[in-house]
Amino acid sequence: MNINIANHKIYNHIGIIVKLREQGKSADPAFTYDMLWRFLKRFESSEVRKKAFVPRSHSVHYEEITAEIERCYNNNSSATAIEVCGRLQTRGIFVSISHIKRLRQQLGYRRTTTKYCHTIRDVNKVARMDFCTQMLQDMTVFSDCIFTDESTVQIDCSTRFCFTKKGNPFSRMRNRAKHPAKVHIWGGISSRGATQLAILPGSCRINSEVYCRILEKCYIPFAGRAHNGFARIVQDNAPCHKSRYTTEKLLEWGIESLDWPAESPDLNPIEIVWGNMKNFIRKQRVRNLDDLKVCIIQYWKKLTPDACQKYIAGVRKRMKQVAEQQGRNIVE
Repeated sequence: MNINIANHKIYNHIGIIVKLREQGKSADPAFTYDMLWRFLKRFESSEVRKKAFVPRSHSVHYEEITAEIERCYNNNSSATAIEVCGRLQTRGIFVSISHIKRLRQQLGYRRTTTKYCHTIRDVNKVARMDFCTQMLQDMTVFSDCIFTDESTVQIDCSTRFCFTKKGNPFSRMRNRAKHPAKVHIWGGISSRGATQLAILPGSCRINSEVYCRILEKCYIPFAGRAHNGFARIVQDNAPCHKSRYTTEKLLEWGIESLDWPAESPDLNPIEIVWGNMKNFIRKQRVRNLDDLKVCIIQYWKKLTPDACQKYIAGVRKRMKQVAEQQGRNIVE
């Protein structure tokens, strides 16, 4: 900015201030003419001087605090800043909650949703890793496998979010049955499509005899039609699957099974089918048992051979992850 123009503006402001002083306004003797002049001189260049940045000084216990934060979240990732403060106070270190939150963010911790997974015992971790490693080495593509399992589907109208207007708290309330209606289902998928779906009442207990009747009615016809009888059944280690009665029936029917590691639902693609089915049903806002069955059948009809092949194609990818994690849970 031109200095002459800046000085002209300064003198104009001085004239206004002098007139206000003559009227008795802002007649504070603590604010002198020299103070005003120095203040205006600072802006002759039309720039505001920024205060030099001074970084926040770390606490004398900085190393101890960050080490405690790391130790706390390595042991329990759900710990709160208040709990961390409490642990530090027992050691004679007093810091604010906001300081803990700031250091926690600087260390790279971010808040996220919790993902729950199934429990895997150590002995089964080894079995999972060995199984996946062997399948990967053999280049198994599971083209002759039929992945089967049971699941329970119930009427679920729960939603995670809703929109309400301020002052109307009742619009966010939803009714929920104490014991919602449910059904048991059995099904299987292979690279050549899906088996016939079995739907059983929610009060039915699936024991060995019931399970074998399902196989006789749904599995055997599909295996003969789609695989000419040359297929292997994949099932988990539920009691009705591994009982003596079921084992004898499988031998009688000439059904070959692929031994699957225990506690490994993350490797079976049918589990992903069940999860997607339940998400689909939840969006339909089902209110009664008949509508629930209709939605189940409607979703099952969408399982074309191409869709089933996409589910099965992901098995090898998950096996690689399990092998890398040495049999532990994987992030899907």
